[in-house]
Amino acid sequence: MADRAERFVVMSITREQIAKDLNDRLRQRQMSSPFFSVDDDRLTSRICGRYADGLPTDTEDPSHEWAVENLQDEILGELGVPLPDA
Repeated sequence: MADRAERFVVMSITREQIAKDLNDRLRQRQMSSPFFSVDDDRLTSRICGRYADGLPTDTEDPSHEWAVENLQDEILGELGVPLPDA
């Protein structure tokens, strides 16, 4: 018998949303640049795929926000964006 409480996650994220998320993270870290645009060459399919694959799906998990911020910092590091110490 199927578990009625079983959850399925369906998520879609665009390059535009990834650029917005990374820009928000840079602002949160009090950095003024570099900002990302939707057509930014740095946001390759590999980078966007890594970001999408790395996003935690359980938004109710208390560590969700930390995991997203950690992923964003990792992606920014891969893109060569120097981050100040947290």
